[in-house]
Amino acid sequence: RPYPGIRKCVMSALKGDLSSGVTECDNIEKNQHSLIRARYVRNGGEFWVAVVPTIGAVEKVVGCVGIRPKKMKNDGIDFDSSQDVVKAMEYEVFRLVVDDTQRGKGIGKSLLQLAQDFAVFQSIGKMRRCVHLENCVKIWAVTAQFFVEANKLYEADEFVCYERDGLLNSYCKTIIL
Repeated sequence: RPYPGIRKCVMSALKGDLSSGVTECDNIEKNQHSLIRARYVRNGGEFWVAVVPTIGAVEKVVGCVGIRPKKMKNDGIDFDSSQDVVKAMEYEVFRLVVDDTQRGKGIGKSLLQLAQDFAVFQSIGKMRRCVHLENCVKIWAVTAQFFVEANKLYEADEFVCYERDGLLNSYCKTIIL
């Protein structure tokens, strides 16, 4: 336990994911096995868990990622209207985590690609013009600077670091559709 403060922060975040107003009594689809996933889906996103088989046909969770639409500062913009908005659809990546023993096997890369594919798929048909007058989707991620592997993963996948505030790095990737 080299970083007890971070462990506490992660546990708090997961507790928030589980207690965000979604209860077991809500209408959760049959293939929706977790309250965390239900929260992401309810907010227009998705949450995946990566598993590997173990002895006895039991699966071990080795990673996860969530993505959902970014909360916009100007909530008055209606992306579903017929008006031409000079703005990209924006999504945020959350909870991209891979088990220490499974790193370097492409799991994080696959989870990140899955999240990006979801954002692109959801954006098709809803897109309006981007600043450069091209259809695009922006994907944001924030990670701690000392998570060296996570920072390398984002940078290898062409995310641009927009802000380094001493503890956190904010990344963004623009995908032209």
